[in-house]
Amino acid sequence: MNCSRLFFLICVMLFYGSINSYAFDKNDFENITTVQSGTGSKPSIDCRNCDLSESNLRGITLWYSDLRGANLKHANLENADLSYSDLRNADLSFANLSHADLTRAQLNGALLTGANLSRAIMNRVTMKKAHLGQANLTESVWLDADLEGSTFNFGGLKGAVMVGANLHYANLVAANLTGAILMDANLNDAVLEGAKLENAILTRAKLISANLKGVSLVNAILDGADLDNTDFSGADLRGASLIGAHFNKTDFSGAQTTNLITFSAFPLRDQKE
Repeated sequence: MNCSRLFFLICVMLFYGSINSYAFDKNDFENITTVQSGTGSKPSIDCRNCDLSESNLRGITLWYSDLRGANLKHANLENADLSYSDLRNADLSFANLSHADLTRAQLNGALLTGANLSRAIMNRVTMKKAHLGQANLTESVWLDADLEGSTFNFGGLKGAVMVGANLHYANLVAANLTGAILMDANLNDAVLEGAKLENAILTRAKLISANLKGVSLVNAILDGADLDNTDFSGADLRGASLIGAHFNKTDFSGAQTTNLITFSAFPLRDQKE
């Protein structure tokens, strides 16, 4: 980006003094931080299908931006603010989104395989059928997020906060959800086979027809959860609490239930009909 173009862009943004839409290419992003610091504004950009792979966008603020189909593979977006932005079908695989804010962003169909979203803010994000396999989501926050049909297999969600999240039909096979908070979450028809949920909180969670085969739920809390037709076969439920949980055709065959806390009738392995 030459000096005259940058000067023109700064003048335009100073003139309007608000969020303005501008189409950027990859080289423009090398100077976008300078533009922001000079105006104090939060620019909205049109970067549909653009190539920003391996770009250093650390700390950038891009509200309401159009990044549909953008290539952000291996990009550094640490501490970036992408609130309300449209990232549908974008490629963010192996990108660094640690501590980033994507509140109310749209990420339907996005690819985030191997991405780092540790401590990212994902409140009320719309992320249906996205791919987050092997992603690091440690202590990330997903309040009321819509994650229906998304894939988190082998992902690291230790300590993640997903209160009220919609994980209907989600794939969480072998995911690490140790200490995660999933109160009031919708996990109906989700697949969590082999996942780790030790000390997780699933109070009032919906797990109707969910697959939890071989899951570790040691000391987990599922009080008031809806467990109709849930498959806990081979699961480790030692020390877990299921007080007030609802059971109907729930399968506990082969499950470890030592010190399990529940008011439901025993033996639990006979729940499945």
